[in-house]
Amino acid sequence: MLSVASLPSLPARMIVTFRSAAFNTSTPEKHFVSPRAYGGDLANWLIYELARHDAAVEPMIGQKDAGWIVRFRFRGATYDFLARYRGGPDWVGLLEHRRGIVARLFHRRQKNVEFDAVRLIDAVLSSTELISDVRWHYDESGSL
Repeated sequence: MLSVASLPSLPARMIVTFRSAAFNTSTPEKHFVSPRAYGGDLANWLIYELARHDAAVEPMIGQKDAGWIVRFRFRGATYDFLARYRGGPDWVGLLEHRRGIVARLFHRRQKNVEFDAVRLIDAVLSSTELISDVRWHYDESGSL
């Protein structure tokens, strides 16, 4: 387990795990792409909280099989945060520096996550009683 204050240089993706019983984990909604695609309310909450912390947030969330994406810009860099429900009160998030269209087309290496972005997400998740046990991990596998 890492604390934000002890992180050395960061990889292209960082994983955060946390616990919360405040978001919907029992009632599937008709727009879910899979039966357990919970987290839309968490993603909407993140949009609101990130904006309160001076991040430029895209007003819509995106849904993938693996979870919900919140895209935001902070201190000159664009990030995707993918939130996914793991069961019980457990959630996982994947933070990655978003590559532009040219970088994706030419398969350029993804830039590392900047410490300020980790601190931002950590501040949002840690500043509420809705969420507990926020822990950061290096993404060594490249997948969530």
